[in-house]
Amino acid sequence: YGRLLRDFLGDPLIAPALFGLGVGHALKGEHDAAEQHLERVLRDFPGSELAPRVLFELGQVQLRQGRPRQAIARLRELSLAYPAFPQRRTVQLQLADIHFQLGEHAQAIALYRPLLEGRGKQADDRRILRRLGQAQQRSGQLQAALDTYQRLLDQATSTAGLDSVYFDQALVLLELERPEEAVRRLLQVRDDFATSPLATEAGRRAGRARFAQGDYRAALKIYQPLLDAGAD
Repeated sequence: YGRLLRDFLGDPLIAPALFGLGVGHALKGEHDAAEQHLERVLRDFPGSELAPRVLFELGQVQLRQGRPRQAIARLRELSLAYPAFPQRRTVQLQLADIHFQLGEHAQAIALYRPLLEGRGKQADDRRILRRLGQAQQRSGQLQAALDTYQRLLDQATSTAGLDSVYFDQALVLLELERPEEAVRRLLQVRDDFATSPLATEAGRRAGRARFAQGDYRAALKIYQPLLDAGAD
């Protein structure tokens, strides 16, 4: 690739050579060099058929560099300019995840929702539903979050990971001032997922909810096992 760049400037193979060098540097963790070569493809060969792949690789490089804003710009450009890109779903999901990680939950929700529509079931539907529910909860869309969590529970084929879904569902129910349902969910986490890291906290919150209701006897009954176990 390097020799081709030196000896055949202007050759139509220059763009693939630059792309190959960029990907090669990226694979070796040489992200600055990778970005320089990939950016050059876009700058010097604007009509190249490699453009969508270059934009995708640039987005990955910039994410690894800890530059999510630049990655968003490149991935959005890819999504808008090349809607037939074979990895479009991957791009949309990646954009949603970046916005979620940045705390931009409205943007994340707008990107997660279409990924769950049409095309039948996908392998990553459960993960997307989980993130969608969390984004809705954190943005104050409480009823929507509750519905999403219930959809996730309805589709579950095993109990793996459900402790955190029940727990978050209970927190939403508390915010919606539905303490009876919330306590049931919290006690379900405590009792059915006793080895979960959330079990003790679920018991605490259930006791706190009963105490807030003025049901001190029920609160003590919930707190007692925690006191016996020496929990803080």
